[in-house]
Amino acid sequence: MTDWYKIKRVLIWQNWEEKQIYPAGWKPWENTIAYYPLNWNANDLSWNGNNGTASNITWNSWWDGGCASFNGSNSYISIPSLTTPSNTTINFRVKTTQSSEWEFIQLCSSTQSFEVRIISWKARLELWNNPQTPYQITGSTTINDWVWHNICSTKDWTSYILYVDWTQDSTGTSSFSMSYSNNRIWLHTNGSSIPFNWYIDNMIIESKARTAQETADYYNNTKSNYWL
Repeated sequence: MTDWYKIKRVLIWQNWEEKQIYPAGWKPWENTIAYYPLNWNANDLSWNGNNGTASNITWNSWWDGGCASFNGSNSYISIPSLTTPSNTTINFRVKTTQSSEWEFIQLCSSTQSFEVRIISWKARLELWNNPQTPYQITGSTTINDWVWHNICSTKDWTSYILYVDWTQDSTGTSSFSMSYSNNRIWLHTNGSSIPFNWYIDNMIIESKARTAQETADYYNNTKSNYWL
């Protein structure tokens, strides 16, 4: 049996090019709603057909296959309507030097929004149910240090947990109900002043709240892709 830590690259032939499709130690499974490796495109490789549409994205080489570089207000990825499970995980890698308020991902309808941001050097999970005041969970770990970090946000019915790397960074409870009918990655839907700069990789959206052990396992099983 091959050990996961010995697998450095998983490759396929697509359009006459050799491409990696999964990071070491992980692949989509039955609870994966969407998986965006961001290896030179915004395609969903979960086989659910939730392909994104990239606008003004620079695709950068990375030894695990590639990552997406965002340049602010002109860069974003639109993704289609998604299912609305009671339990959810949003997991991705990020590298940035930004310190003010910027947005990684927004899953929303016309009146509701589930967002993961950076503000004042920290990750924040933010829930909107307009016109109510947003419910916020802000972490304590500094992430604008030009190092690849793993951000994992989980929803288990009314319980929310925000992880940075393998560590539980913040928790909260809210009866907020999500609806994913109009979604963008790394740009507010009205194009306001909180778009993201720098690098994002391996965005995963799941219909399951990952446990602390599953979050740590994912981080450890894929950290070699980021020289960690």
